[in-house]
Amino acid sequence: MRTLTKYIFLLSLVLPFTTAHAVEIADTVVSGAFRLPATLSLPEGAVAGVVLVHGSGPNDRDETIMACHPFKDIAEGLSSRGIAVLRYDKRTFVYKEKSVEEGKELTIDDEVTDDAIAAVEHLKKVLGGKPVFVAGHSLGAMMAPRIAKQCGDVSGVILLAAPARDLLTLVGEQIRYLMGEAANDMVVKQAKEQVKRAAPDSYWQSLASYDQLNTAKGLTVPILQIHGGRDYQVPMGDFYMWSMAMMGKKGYKQLLYPTLNHLMIAGEGPSTPQEYEKQGTVAEEVIEAITSFVNETAGEK
Repeated sequence: MRTLTKYIFLLSLVLPFTTAHAVEIADTVVSGAFRLPATLSLPEGAVAGVVLVHGSGPNDRDETIMACHPFKDIAEGLSSRGIAVLRYDKRTFVYKEKSVEEGKELTIDDEVTDDAIAAVEHLKKVLGGKPVFVAGHSLGAMMAPRIAKQCGDVSGVILLAAPARDLLTLVGEQIRYLMGEAANDMVVKQAKEQVKRAAPDSYWQSLASYDQLNTAKGLTVPILQIHGGRDYQVPMGDFYMWSMAMMGKKGYKQLLYPTLNHLMIAGEGPSTPQEYEKQGTVAEEVIEAITSFVNETAGEK
């Protein structure tokens, strides 16, 4: 008996969590006139649920970027720990240029907010009133406070690689990082103009009227922010801006992992776009941090 007890103790050190049996269910998020194919990762006896909100661009439900699939990694990691996850194809991925109703001009709410709210409401119904959290990555993290505010009753917000500044400013910094001395003011200006032409003025105006820092400060639900120290797309300056803006806010927690890149994948040396060509997975410490945050917050409900 003593030997068996010792074996169980040693095994518990090797297996830091209990693996839950989870199934992946083909689903659909209905947002107004739009139907977005989705995947629901549903464990037995799920304690809570998380809706994943993509970064910029026409992303699929796995947020596939070259050889990496960060949302798939997060969904598998959280569902194996008893947390349901809903991820969906972005409207701009499914409908492309038909992503707005006829006669309406595109805004950030059309691209991100409205569909995320619909996904939250859908997951609430599936889970029958259990706590639901919003987890946004990059642009999705920037918009997560707005999503939570408009939903009104999400249980918490998770920010992954969250920008504190506007997207065009970040584009300029990315160009300077990637091109070094070759990125003079003219090159940076042209890059920004090229990005700006990819969307109508209505889109940029809607972004300009939104302040993610002040919106987050006004939320009453807990917020977990996770950032990678090797992230060149949303650099450390934004992390520190969040830290200053949210100083003293109850329920706000920041975590920094120095080896992680923008996709929450570990690596060495300066991060580059070529790093995404190699298959990698979201770091276990990120999955564990989200799991702990969700479980602790859900346990308080």
